[in-house]
Amino acid sequence: SAPDELVARAVELGLTGLAATDHAGLYGAVRFASAAGEAGIHPVIGTEVEFVDPAVADPDQIVIPARRARRGRRASVRGPRSVLLARSQVGWRSLSRLLSRANMAGTKGAPRMSHALLEADHQDVLVLSGGRGGEVGRRLLVGDLAGARAAAERLMAMVGRDALCIEVSHHLRPDDDWLVAASVALAASLRLPMVVTNAV
Repeated sequence: SAPDELVARAVELGLTGLAATDHAGLYGAVRFASAAGEAGIHPVIGTEVEFVDPAVADPDQIVIPARRARRGRRASVRGPRSVLLARSQVGWRSLSRLLSRANMAGTKGAPRMSHALLEADHQDVLVLSGGRGGEVGRRLLVGDLAGARAAAERLMAMVGRDALCIEVSHHLRPDDDWLVAASVALAASLRLPMVVTNAV
């Protein structure tokens, strides 16, 4: 999606702020921030990352299901995702360092983002649990309520209570009502804030 088109639509909707999160990078951040600034909308800069490891032990690998194979290709494995948002210029620098280190640890087009990297450098970064594709959401979807709670508690221990939010979204899938309710209940029991997101 073109950043200026997203900002223009946000203006039409009367929004005062908008977040843009590239996958495993900050590629459109400058263009997005410039467009938002010109339109008088508060830009929230972030990135969607995919972890190579779970936050808590996952012996049954319920958190990393195989991705559906496309025609003529083998199915690949996707790690749990999370959205990281910069709260300030300090957070922007933290995100830049995290992504650089993940890219140096991996190969071109396949960064290796680990929970250890996030734990080592998350100053002024807000961490969203990842919704359906995050470790908390994936565990909820398979009925592992204790595992979902343990994953949220581990993330909270890593980045701090004030830097973790449970991500909630509803894209009209059959189990979205249940997942939203379970996520809200988990957030309430852990006294964590929630952030409502939506795929473009």
